[in-house]
Amino acid sequence: MELARETDLTILRAKAVIIERENGLLHRRLAVLSAELDKLRGAGADTLQVELELLTKQLATERKALYGRSSERRGRPDTAGEQPQTPEQSESSEQSEAAEQPGNGETKPTPQRGHGPTPQPNLPIVEQHYELTDEQRSCSACGGELQQWTGQFEDSEQVDVVQRSFCIVRQRRQKYRCKCGGCVRTAPGPVKLTQQGRYTLGFVAHLATAKYLDHLPLYRQTQQMARQGLAVTTSTLCDQLEELALLLRPSYQALHAEVIAEPVVGVDETPWPVLDKADQRWWAWSVTSRNAVYYRIAKSRSHRDADKILEGFSGVAVCDAYSAYPALRSARGAKGEKLALATCWAHARRRFVKAEQHQPQATAALEIIGRLYAVEAKAREFAEPGTQPWRDKLAELRATESVAALNDLDAWRASATAMPRSALGKAIKYLDNQRRGLRMFLRNPLIPLDNNDAERAMRGLALGRKNHYGSKSRGTTETAAILYSLLETAKRVGVEPEGYLCAAALAARETPLRVLTPSQYAAELAEAAARTPPS
Repeated sequence: MELARETDLTILRAKAVIIERENGLLHRRLAVLSAELDKLRGAGADTLQVELELLTKQLATERKALYGRSSERRGRPDTAGEQPQTPEQSESSEQSEAAEQPGNGETKPTPQRGHGPTPQPNLPIVEQHYELTDEQRSCSACGGELQQWTGQFEDSEQVDVVQRSFCIVRQRRQKYRCKCGGCVRTAPGPVKLTQQGRYTLGFVAHLATAKYLDHLPLYRQTQQMARQGLAVTTSTLCDQLEELALLLRPSYQALHAEVIAEPVVGVDETPWPVLDKADQRWWAWSVTSRNAVYYRIAKSRSHRDADKILEGFSGVAVCDAYSAYPALRSARGAKGEKLALATCWAHARRRFVKAEQHQPQATAALEIIGRLYAVEAKAREFAEPGTQPWRDKLAELRATESVAALNDLDAWRASATAMPRSALGKAIKYLDNQRRGLRMFLRNPLIPLDNNDAERAMRGLALGRKNHYGSKSRGTTETAAILYSLLETAKRVGVEPEGYLCAAALAARETPLRVLTPSQYAAELAEAAARTPPS
């Protein structure tokens, strides 16, 4: 445990070193500017003074980013310390103030708080009947005996929990023999995870869901199980997960084929710690489509690993500005293979949000970028995303309103002035360097404005990384990638993840190498529901 915590702290220290290194560069630049300012006389000194002030403010912002809470919320440039209110918060504040103001001698009634009990359509209902005892059945008015009022009850509901429990299921398979002595046959038993396995498929599926979807480390699960009477070690549970992942590997490979068959995918990567090796870390890569997410954990962050996870893909990859992606595009182009890159507008926006605190010019750019997102929202209001009407409407809006916004952004860029090393200068440089990728979304309505979907797909891995500190071996790393991919995809297609794991493992055990991806399982459930007559 202590070593695992040290590994987690090592990653945080590495991040701190990077930011401190950038702060050191800013400090050295400040020292140079200060020395030159002392020597110069005239207009040159004014220019250096402006850059000196901007870099001083940027340095303060960098320190706040290192030691303070991170947020992408925008504050007004002149009141950077205040948190802006959303329209809903402003309206709520105005209503509260109005309620406190007396009008014509009348007091306005306090609005009702709360929303009542939340409906629970998926919970089973267990009815419990309560009756009066013999002593309670005497009438308080005449002393006579109370009789049951047929069909009349006073009902109320409570949500209760049925605690899980473990048991040993003793499977007694009956043997049969013939009088001739030439044949002995045993009744078949249930399907097991392994031939001599002691744990059921349902047990291991629940174990995997708890770890990779609910981010509950194995050592905590063993503690819970011990309180409920089951004595088991973490190594035993780890072995069960590896057996499950091995069984589901064909479905994992089929999932990759489903993802790269899409015309547009999102790509992202994040560090993945290695236990017992504080100076080493791997990288978790993800490729996402609308209905699937595929993870692979590699030892590096190079374009070669990006090539492996995108093997067979020839469409548009939405990504950030990390250098591995352009390197991959160049390598593919040298081999005559096609790969287009669409750059993320959310990353561009973050740079202007950072600059806006000290350079109000950035506000205009942020407002124009906001117009691009307003176009996307307008199309979603018109039709369901992914449908043909939505695509047609979005293509129409982008060809007019989005193009107009980009033209305004170009005009702003032409008139904007900023020191190259300032936050605004870096934001403008990002626009210039990524111009081609940032405008790729105009070509196809399926290309999103940003890579936020791929980043959201990394949240599960980030939470798991924080709770169970990554992986200890290559085998457990592959297990994590397989089970994370299948469980997160099951969530995307709207099927119960634990139920899917059970069904996929059962199918693979009954028919070796049988493939059942979450989308295939969802289709089977839909087909079965269509065949079931309404009750």
